[in-house]
Amino acid sequence: MAQAVSVETPERWAVLDQRGVPIPEVTPFLRHLASIERSTNTIRAYAFDLAHFYTFLEESSLAWSAITNEELAKFIAHMRTPDPSLATPNRTDGRRKPASVNRAMSAVTSFARYRHATANDPVYSVLLKAARVRKNRYSERAEYVATVGPRLRSPSAELKILDDNQVERIIDATSNLRDRFLFSLLDETGLRIGQALLLRHSDVRVPSSTIAVMKRPNEPGIDARNKSYNYAMIPVSASLIRLYAAYMHAEYRDLDSDFVFVNLWAGEYGRPLTYQSVEQTVARLQKKTSIYGWSAHTFRHTYVTRLIGKQVPIETISYLVTHSTVQTTLDTYNHLDVDKVRQQLIEAGAWDRD
Repeated sequence: MAQAVSVETPERWAVLDQRGVPIPEVTPFLRHLASIERSTNTIRAYAFDLAHFYTFLEESSLAWSAITNEELAKFIAHMRTPDPSLATPNRTDGRRKPASVNRAMSAVTSFARYRHATANDPVYSVLLKAARVRKNRYSERAEYVATVGPRLRSPSAELKILDDNQVERIIDATSNLRDRFLFSLLDETGLRIGQALLLRHSDVRVPSSTIAVMKRPNEPGIDARNKSYNYAMIPVSASLIRLYAAYMHAEYRDLDSDFVFVNLWAGEYGRPLTYQSVEQTVARLQKKTSIYGWSAHTFRHTYVTRLIGKQVPIETISYLVTHSTVQTTLDTYNHLDVDKVRQQLIEAGAWDRD
């Protein structure tokens, strides 16, 4: 049985075979992902997905060279087999979600494409024969993308939104100024958590009460990743600026770092916060508030939904959340609360029923 393990190398993860030996063709692929600045979370996910795939090959007595789209369909069935260890209170059947299986398929086909490009491996060419081509709806240049390998139909996930009371309870439950400032910032700006963790002190424009979202490349050794290179200047409240100042005075003090959010009580002192640190904080706040099913990214969904409800122009929202195109904003946030729809119908005179 193959397994993914954490290692002290640039790629941070390796996939071991049943003997506990790194699978030689996988290591260069994971190293390649690190060299093109894929996030640690992405590399970790791909490592686990490839470990599942090599376990499937072992159990099916298949060699890599025998992989076809038909065999990948069997891998999908393998990944969807109920596993008691995956059972949760919300998912008692222990089956992986279609989105998780499709991500594993993306990992396998990306691996095949890499081997084709670097070692002239023929498997990707075989898979490419049945690829589906579709227009990239997020591109304004009429680009087309190919989906290689079979996929499951994945229903659009309902976006989790927090109401004002829940946001207030979560922020009030934080135990220090750093975390209070972090979640207040997410609430007021809708930043991706990666953008927040990459924030520098120079990005907090105190005189103008604004937060600058800069076009920064990803940095080696830094866990957080910037998924957008778009620039934005986001206005924030004076109270948020005062909270930043209080955090600087009471907790950050004389620490010499460019990063706003750093380790102060756990881990290497002064190091930038990681995704894992934020996830641990979220888990503590969920338990403390009994508000479950949300993540740091939920604040982004809540922010955009709030702006849509206040009829802020979609172009302005797209700019504030640094989407590459307005279409991305429209496609991602195409939901409306049913009560808001009813109220808008009444206000437009199109609803005259009691």
